[in-house]
Amino acid sequence: MNFKYSLNLLAFLVCLNSVSSQTKAGQLENILKEQLVSEYEVRSEHHDYIKKRITKLKLPPTAKQWQEEAQVLRERVLENIIFRGVPSSWRTFKPNVVLSDIIQGDGYTVQKLRYEAVPGFWVPALLYIPESVAKNPGKKIPVVLNVNGHDGQGKAVDYKQRRCIHLAKHGVLSLNVEWLGMGQFKKHNYGHPGLYKMDLCGCSGLSLFYLMMSRGLDVLLDQTEADQKNVAVTGLSGGGWQTIIISSLDTRVTCCIPVAGYAPLISRLERDSDIGDHEQIPVDLISIADYTHLTAMLVPRPTLLIYNAKDNCCFVSKFVKPVTYDPIIPFYRQAGVPENFQYYENVDPGTHNYRLDNRNQFYQFLNRHFFDGEKVIPVEKKDSKGVLKYEELLVDIPEKNGGFNVFSMELAKSLPVKNKMSVEQKRDQLKEILRIKNRQAEISKIDAKKLESGETLMQLTVSLDQELRIPVVVITPKGSTRTILLMSDDGYETLAIQVRKLLNGKIQVVLCDPIFIGQNNVKGNLYQQELLVNTVGERPLGIQAEQVLQTVRSLTEVLVSKKVEVHGLGMRSSLIALCASAIDENDQLSATVSKDFPESLKYFLKPGIKTNLYPEFYTFGLLKHFDVSDLKQLAN
Repeated sequence: MNFKYSLNLLAFLVCLNSVSSQTKAGQLENILKEQLVSEYEVRSEHHDYIKKRITKLKLPPTAKQWQEEAQVLRERVLENIIFRGVPSSWRTFKPNVVLSDIIQGDGYTVQKLRYEAVPGFWVPALLYIPESVAKNPGKKIPVVLNVNGHDGQGKAVDYKQRRCIHLAKHGVLSLNVEWLGMGQFKKHNYGHPGLYKMDLCGCSGLSLFYLMMSRGLDVLLDQTEADQKNVAVTGLSGGGWQTIIISSLDTRVTCCIPVAGYAPLISRLERDSDIGDHEQIPVDLISIADYTHLTAMLVPRPTLLIYNAKDNCCFVSKFVKPVTYDPIIPFYRQAGVPENFQYYENVDPGTHNYRLDNRNQFYQFLNRHFFDGEKVIPVEKKDSKGVLKYEELLVDIPEKNGGFNVFSMELAKSLPVKNKMSVEQKRDQLKEILRIKNRQAEISKIDAKKLESGETLMQLTVSLDQELRIPVVVITPKGSTRTILLMSDDGYETLAIQVRKLLNGKIQVVLCDPIFIGQNNVKGNLYQQELLVNTVGERPLGIQAEQVLQTVRSLTEVLVSKKVEVHGLGMRSSLIALCASAIDENDQLSATVSKDFPESLKYFLKPGIKTNLYPEFYTFGLLKHFDVSDLKQLAN
């Protein structure tokens, strides 16, 4: 392999011979605290790395060509993102429906029900039925799937009840479905981070989100009065995200009205508040289609995007409109239906809401596209009549109900899959899972010091393909013949005591902080920053492992040992050490993990594990083919 480091290292070696003692008190702690890459540089390089990998939306020559491209994208997203690794029985499953109590309203009834989204997983829902249905049997009426966002009240949240009631009182059939982590699903088994656990098993956790909506549409459209040509979906925040996902990928939806619910990846990079939860930037999605693509896939269907001027959560209108709405206008114009694509900025109250003003915009849009402009659905008044308490809307669901914990544990029973493969084949398989690129290493920012205690010290940065620099320190005592590379979850600045012990034992020490570790950590929520990498088709764990491996290879001229022992202190660093050694076909590395490192990756499937603290352990499909013992076998 042809690395770009020889001249740099030769220059360093010449420099090192002429370096005098530079540290007055030999304060190793102070040296390790020196920032070789600044916080600004780390964040900037991280964002540049992601920006280069965002799939760009392009307007094709004709509307017909875009429809063809959109269908290809739709199929790719469904096959490679939504349903990746999902049991075939989930995809073909016909939802069972169990009806329970009926609540009588003024001009409508509410039918409580639950439906089985996938085998063993029941979703509570409320069907709001207009009074006119009984009076006009057989008459087809529009339908609306109402999805909700991050509100603990779930399907019982005030504004959602009001919307469903108003629709039903004016001839529209509505299904109000519960959402994972909210309302009746406000339990650990249903929390959004749980999708990580299914991902680790090689089964898309996103599928559970999608199938809840898809089966909800099945239930709604199975109603004899449902008009298959007038099918709308709407929701706020996480409900807005659900709206764009199901509407872009399921063409049964004929009208889409997301509220403050999504933005393309560039907006999420620029504002941490826009990044969202695990499901909103799923693994590999942006390598196929960004949210601009998903929006354009709605063409020519009527779509109203609603955002808020002073949103106190996310997706502020002035930031989102130029990157979410404006780029799609040419697609609707090209299709000859510019009037079908509308934008509304809410200023009353302008915060994160689906209150009266936004609901009335929604009703007007339905009037225009479902009722030929007639004001069938009037303006809603400030009236709380019919709004019920959370307890009154509870729907019976089985005590033992499916969810992320349940399904991941079931999947894990037969994992990892046992195959007769050579060491080389297993290593190649691991490289594929980690998306290893065999990138070219380059050293820069070399600085040489001589410690008062006699050791020589070099500080440098290493980049792979001129991206994502990592800080590296090499300390060499006289007479050393053994090399240990140390990493810590808390960064190498915390390792002064351990380093001094090794140096006293005449052991050469290499320190590094891979991306998302120590001074090389991107500020913000760790899991969110790593999700940004995952969604563009890369793997944080793969980048970290390759950074370690290529750092060692780039330092060959100054290392005193041909075999480098990589020690990880902490869960995350231990996994990085294991993977770096496991992908090393030259057998230059061996790995040592922390004493508390688990014997199996299945440990991270246990209820109560805080998945957001260990994002690398949930690399998609890792457990499907490798457990800790398999990684150790490759690593040593």
